[in-house]
Amino acid sequence: MDKVKLYAQERLDLDDARDLQALIYDYIQEAFGGLFGHIRGALSRPSITQTENGGAPYIEIAPFQFVTTTPIAESAHGVTSPSAGIAYRQMKTIVVTYEPTEETSTQISIDTARAYYQDYVGAYLWARPVQIDTDTASRIQWSVAQGDEVVFSDETRSSQRVEFAVQTSEPVSAANEAAWAPIAYITSWSDADNTNSVAYWQAVSAFEHDATRTWMNDIVSGAGASLTRAQMSLDDPMTLLGSYTMGSSNSPYTGGRSHRVLGVADQLAILRYKVAQMQGFGEDDPTGTPTAREWYDQPLSSLNGLKTRVDTIFNQRTTKHVCIATALVQMSQGSGEPIFSLIYGEGFSAARTSTLRGNRVCIEYDATVTGEDWLVQHVDCTQLTFGIVDNGDGTYDYNRVTFMIDPASTWSDLTSNANNYRLDDYATTSGRGVNIELLAQEQTSEEAISHTYGGGTHADTINTEPTVGNHQIRFSIAVYARHGDQT
Repeated sequence: MDKVKLYAQERLDLDDARDLQALIYDYIQEAFGGLFGHIRGALSRPSITQTENGGAPYIEIAPFQFVTTTPIAESAHGVTSPSAGIAYRQMKTIVVTYEPTEETSTQISIDTARAYYQDYVGAYLWARPVQIDTDTASRIQWSVAQGDEVVFSDETRSSQRVEFAVQTSEPVSAANEAAWAPIAYITSWSDADNTNSVAYWQAVSAFEHDATRTWMNDIVSGAGASLTRAQMSLDDPMTLLGSYTMGSSNSPYTGGRSHRVLGVADQLAILRYKVAQMQGFGEDDPTGTPTAREWYDQPLSSLNGLKTRVDTIFNQRTTKHVCIATALVQMSQGSGEPIFSLIYGEGFSAARTSTLRGNRVCIEYDATVTGEDWLVQHVDCTQLTFGIVDNGDGTYDYNRVTFMIDPASTWSDLTSNANNYRLDDYATTSGRGVNIELLAQEQTSEEAISHTYGGGTHADTINTEPTVGNHQIRFSIAVYARHGDQT
């Protein structure tokens, strides 16, 4: 960093006077360049309006700020790796304030862009600062010819103004000129190249840095992340800066003021917000997830810790088979067909009497089961003691049955074919699940079990006990399967 060195009683020369301001600007630009790196784009949201202008449309921009960075030429050096070229290690950065009232013209033509509208979808609105001489006034200078001081009139200021361009690629900058910054791009047109067709613009944040994303994806992260621009884009926050209404409860700015900028302070606040969300505000967190934790507190589980825990749980599984559905089913035998009902179920949604035979039940899977790639390998049914009634003859009604599982209810993928696991009443319900046949254990054509079997009080089975019996059955069902992800 250079400074002008002055001495007592010294006459102030023109070169020193110029350096007094030039060195300050150089230092500020180099300091910003070192702090922010290569940064270009809008710092606040530019509000763009379009005027038809008799078929020669132009746009105008309300006051906003942007930033642009130019590499310092003296820092250039040749490199050969990873490819041959010129590398820059120092930057100059300029923060530019655009004030339309200071410009000679505020109209930016998009006549060519609309005429070739298809080629200009994705084209950028570029901006850069330029210096022009302004403010003519009278001054006094020494005239060598006259040997005396004379009055002269000339421009007394060098003012910063903004130059714009609309094109797909970055405009060329000459040596020592400020680089162009992309501040918005065209997303679409309202009516192609027709009259009154309006260009739709998306503001480009100076902190977008899409090139950094690709560098992280391809080099730093070892090509393992492969995040897209949409996953990291600031387009939505830049657009929604316009939703800050004056003094509203959903705005961070109150008192009738709306600060529509998105700088480092805002982005750091957004990052703290996301860290706080990760502490316990996930969209699908289970009930009871701790939320009363500061964003800077140590997390209850780190990502690496969760990875270790998941691996442990996965590796400690002793079988690939898991229970995917359970239910408690009841059958009541009236004067007509048996009535089946689902008392409760996990993975099942209903139990109905089969349309084929009254002693068959259709137990339907719910969407949480049919939506997964399960291969059912075993169905287990267990009858529960229910409705024991003394018939008055020293016997009891257990209504014992044997469960016969329809083979169509197992050994096929749920998701690979919609014909798999169809219920008997599929034609009317589109239900898929398990078909089970209940066979009474005491029937003359099947089994002849003595009433004195097992100690003199043998339990009758359904449909064979006296009419005073309790014609009901309860049983539990459990379905075991292997997921398609498990080899």
